[in-house]
Amino acid sequence: MSAMDLSTIQAFVRDSLDTDSTELPDSLLNVYIGEGYDNLIAASEDWSFFHVEDTLTTVANTQSYNIGGADGVRDVAFPYAYRAITDLRGETWSLRPVAHAAIRAQFRTTSPASARPTYWSEHGDLIYLWAIPDSTYPIVVSGYRAAIDWIPLGAGSEPDAPNEFHMVIAYHALARGFAQQLDLETASYYSNLFDRRLRTLVGRYTTPMSNGPHILNGGTRTDVYARNGLGPLIYPFE
Repeated sequence: MSAMDLSTIQAFVRDSLDTDSTELPDSLLNVYIGEGYDNLIAASEDWSFFHVEDTLTTVANTQSYNIGGADGVRDVAFPYAYRAITDLRGETWSLRPVAHAAIRAQFRTTSPASARPTYWSEHGDLIYLWAIPDSTYPIVVSGYRAAIDWIPLGAGSEPDAPNEFHMVIAYHALARGFAQQLDLETASYYSNLFDRRLRTLVGRYTTPMSNGPHILNGGTRTDVYARNGLGPLIYPFE
């Protein structure tokens, strides 16, 4: 399916409604389009197209790192802010996620020890490494990035989602447009079309990949302490 930018979606909706920018100005139509995109994003917490990985190089004696990007400010040079973090791992070990309050109580001291970190926690936009890194370590961060606010970027901007989602966003805007014209039957049709198409895409873009080698007689470990492609990564304190 071809990509649709903001101006293309606007034109599709207005042509379908047989209206113009006077009757349906950009200020209102963009709200409808934005609602469709927001509903799309809210339909799943783990859209595959938002999954990203980056390498965080720790700084000696620095425990917390801002990768959430509050107000666009981050401590690391990632090209986007993280919305959710699923995994942190070093070159040969994985860091175990723990509740921030619990690990803070465990390490409560005026001079916390420095060592290779083996735990991580979240608090606000910050991730904390425990213990405090005593050197530079490359830590791979896996998770889901935040969506780009694409509508304010202008007429040529495309939705921050694969092309298949662009028409789905247009269906929502069209449903809202017909509702504005009090054509509730047609509005309901496009609203249901939006829901059906979105459900299909949720299954397509959130179902984990199942392809891989078929291993007989047990093979290597595949439990939560292993990472595909890297062999078994064992928590060093187990």
